[in-house]
Amino acid sequence: MNLTRRRLLLGSLAAAGAAGLTLTGIEAQGSSPRTPRAPLRVLSPRAFAALAAVAERVVPATDGLPTPWEVEVPERVDALLDAMPPGAGAELDTALRLLESPVVGLVFGGSPRPFSQLSDDAQDRVLDAWRDSRFATRRRIRKALLGLVKSAYWSDPRVDAFLGYARPVLGP
Repeated sequence: MNLTRRRLLLGSLAAAGAAGLTLTGIEAQGSSPRTPRAPLRVLSPRAFAALAAVAERVVPATDGLPTPWEVEVPERVDALLDAMPPGAGAELDTALRLLESPVVGLVFGGSPRPFSQLSDDAQDRVLDAWRDSRFATRRRIRKALLGLVKSAYWSDPRVDAFLGYARPVLGP
């Protein structure tokens, strides 16, 4: 069989098409079982799943402290984004969907599974890779995510009780 330029091109296109279909199937896999408890204002469901997983990694459960899920950190971040200029929320939604994307994970040397479905150790490795990335955008996204998650968590009154902090009573 003689390999012509045309056969090589057709074979390459067929292989690319098969890879594309495979990756599309991977991308369509379900996300985390975490579903919003209130209608989302800014985030998409996929971004919400990634944010819930990030929150669990950033503020892991500790003796006595409520979990980020218990204090509704993902919903609180969604509400914070709703109060920001429209572009900021859309950009973070896109960044979270990229983090959740198995295709992006595979391209960057990770797993072909959504971030929210990875093990705790694998999620930590992904977040560490974003922290240590040579791409400044990935580092900034990680920093913004961690800041939003931490502020939403530590500003919740249910966390105050654990810390022994009594909020001042405001008003007449």
